[in-house]
Amino acid sequence: MVNKFRGSYQELQDRVLLLGAYGMWNDRGNHKQYRTEKGAVLNWWESTKTIHFQGPKDLAEDLKQKFDNS
Repeated sequence: MVNKFRGSYQELQDRVLLLGAYGMWNDRGNHKQYRTEKGAVLNWWESTKTIHFQGPKDLAEDLKQKFDNS
């Protein structure tokens, strides 16, 4: 199943802020990326609203679970 986030970039940033997974955003135009200090990565493509998590498996899964439950 493809994950989607249908809000705006600002709404995505606000939601990620509440997760407590500290890191930094990179704005690459259509592709927005959040890298946590621990190494998990959230990728979001604004045009398709597709969201994808990567990084060390346990960290990426933890970030995805926190995001899904927020």
